[in-house]
Amino acid sequence: EVSACLVGSEMCIRDSAWTMCSAMIGLFQHVASSERPWVRYLSDASYWMYLAHLPLVLAAQLLVRDWPLPPVPKFLFVCTSVFIILLATYHFLVRYSWIGALLNSRKSRHAPVPHS
Repeated sequence: EVSACLVGSEMCIRDSAWTMCSAMIGLFQHVASSERPWVRYLSDASYWMYLAHLPLVLAAQLLVRDWPLPPVPKFLFVCTSVFIILLATYHFLVRYSWIGALLNSRKSRHAPVPHS
């Protein structure tokens, strides 16, 4: 009787896991079905940020190493500052350069639309 109960609970856990996976896939397809420019921009920037993050993270860690703060604020400072620096370098130095063309593809600067 105990083994039958365990088999039933294992099946329930398995079925609920599959149901949850299917629900999350459906939710993501519903939420992410339309193109969002800021998501596309971060997607384009992500490869550059991945390639260039390590030396900046190490430098930021050396910078905050002796600060009299707990680890969590130091971690948040390192993550935030490196993210901002990498996003700025991507926007101003990489996106429209030969590096950006090598990483993603050639991006063209959009000309401002004249108002009529």
